[in-house]
Amino acid sequence: MLSGGLLNDEEAKLGLEIKDRLEEFVRLMGEQNLSDIFSMLRPFHLQGIKSKTKSICHGFMGFSNS
Repeated sequence: MLSGGLLNDEEAKLGLEIKDRLEEFVRLMGEQNLSDIFSMLRPFHLQGIKSKTKSICHGFMGFSNS
């Protein structure tokens, strides 16, 4: 794609998947975390933001390793 050529179906699908993961990651970065406001809630991981962010980051690592 660096040369500006057309994408085949597999490349287009990969590009859309990366875009979707990046959008989700940016959304999570802007989301309010209750444990930042109420530190006593930190051990409970009520919103699961940390685990969601980790799964997205692992997905990016999979893209970069392939």
